[in-house]
Amino acid sequence: MMKILITIFIILLCFFHSNVSFAISDAVDAKVVSVRVDRDGKGIVIFDRDLKGTRPNCVSGGYSRHLSFNSSQDGGKSIMSLALTAQVSGKKIRARGTGSCHDYGSVESWLWGWTVN
Repeated sequence: MMKILITIFIILLCFFHSNVSFAISDAVDAKVVSVRVDRDGKGIVIFDRDLKGTRPNCVSGGYSRHLSFNSSQDGGKSIMSLALTAQVSGKKIRARGTGSCHDYGSVESWLWGWTVN
């Protein structure tokens, strides 16, 4: 009985791990083309190339270069500042998505990012 439970646990662990690790996008060394902010504080950073990795199922085909944020939250304000600074200075950003679409139903949400030379 214990072997069966351990086997089931390992199978479930592998399933959930594979879904998380393969459904997250990366924008490696990409320039910011534009930053959109809506009235409700939600925004989108658009990069000059498609995000790498596998996008989550919630992402629509036309949003392959996009990551979203919410500037009504402190983290979103930081993301907006980083994106605008990178755009103005011409620096590239390395960013990662969350693997889900929290801010917009069809754009992956921003998890973390930083500027690179």
